[in-house]
Amino acid sequence: MYSPTQVADTNVALAAAAATATPVTLMAFFHNIPPDVLIGAFAGAVMFLLSSAPMSRIKLFGYFLISIVAGILSAEAVAKILTATLSLVMLQVDVSNSVGALFGAASAINIILVVKNRAVERVSGTPGDTQ
Repeated sequence: MYSPTQVADTNVALAAAAATATPVTLMAFFHNIPPDVLIGAFAGAVMFLLSSAPMSRIKLFGYFLISIVAGILSAEAVAKILTATLSLVMLQVDVSNSVGALFGAASAINIILVVKNRAVERVSGTPGDTQ
């Protein structure tokens, strides 16, 4: 016999399956990216979202995507910088690319926003301008 809860349960199951299959399908396009770097970039982008100032959801989604791409692209360079920085304080640690992706993704948008705000201040002549 039919009950209305069966439809709701089916919809929930389909939504859960789609939510699980979509990221996996999208990640199949990026088969050259190591999974640990991809996970690190995703985690860094989530860290950025959690620490960001309130803004529209469209901006947050755009920054989230840009942050993931920046984390993937900067993973190796940031890992080398972190390894070199830690060696200065006598910690002989080899930082992996996944940690580099995490830090790169978490800080990329913040760096871009700081540079953007300074450029706007310079153009508009607000206090803090040295000229």
